[in-house]
Amino acid sequence: MELINLPEDPEKRFIKLEKIIEKGMAHFVEVGWALTVIRDEKLYTDCHGTFDEYCKARWGFARSYAYRLMDSAKTVRMIERMSPNGDKIPTSEGQIRPLSSLPEEERPEVWDQAVERSEGHVTAATLEEVIAEREEPTLPPPLAPIVVESRNLKDLKRLWFVATELDKDAFLDWIGGSYGKSN
Repeated sequence: MELINLPEDPEKRFIKLEKIIEKGMAHFVEVGWALTVIRDEKLYTDCHGTFDEYCKARWGFARSYAYRLMDSAKTVRMIERMSPNGDKIPTSEGQIRPLSSLPEEERPEVWDQAVERSEGHVTAATLEEVIAEREEPTLPPPLAPIVVESRNLKDLKRLWFVATELDKDAFLDWIGGSYGKSN
């Protein structure tokens, strides 16, 4: 292990230790890229029939885990290229797994929001919060109350057509029926 041979000089120790950390952080990305090339170029076919068989026999993990590693590697490369916070890269596949639910082009932006929110130490939970906030439906503002001067059918019909579906559903629930609902 490299820790046994650490230099005495604190500055050199620091540099060596940081290199060890960097190497570990990049490890899952390198594994993901290696698996991608092996799969894409079908380099496993001399000894295994399928990529799934190769992953299980050689590495002891399922194809699904290999695909998560490959997707994570691709996501990290996108973050490095497209994100202003590209220097704050993910440190594990599990940390960025929530990003896999998003279209690829949205991932760097969501990563940036999570970096800003967490002051640099992003967790999977932080990413899940940011993603959930992006997915929350935005409701249209409620209609301002309209005073109906006359009670004729034309006025009521006009109001019905400008009401949102949400307002219509609420009204129909209020009167206890489903009059006028289209199926």
